[in-house]
Amino acid sequence: MPKSLIIPVGKLFIRARDFAIIRMNYNYILNPKKSNSTDYQIFSKVMGSGIIFTIDAIYQEINENIYLSYLKTQHYTSTSRDDRVKRSEESDRVYNLMTREFLVNEVVTDNSSVDSLINKFDWGIELS
Repeated sequence: MPKSLIIPVGKLFIRARDFAIIRMNYNYILNPKKSNSTDYQIFSKVMGSGIIFTIDAIYQEINENIYLSYLKTQHYTSTSRDDRVKRSEESDRVYNLMTREFLVNEVVTDNSSVDSLINKFDWGIELS
């Protein structure tokens, strides 16, 4: 039995024919068994939900290889100090839900194309 206030919960969607991961969902949530604790009440009130962090990834098959197709993360981030003070006067929520999405719209698998694209840009001294 988890003793922690925050617990990880996730799902993997695996293709049966070759055991390839085609989707992943991973979350950090407040432990419902700790709902009577003060920390749980504070997190729940401040965040507005029991979900602390979420990541979703979807993969697609291209030329018999699996590539990332879509990535989405959500987490709560603190606002500026002035905004937190103003918000705390109006309500208990002082954090913003930050959502980031990454969509892959092209996968280049040809080695010569990749080399020409890499050489096309000046990457600077830091990356050499």
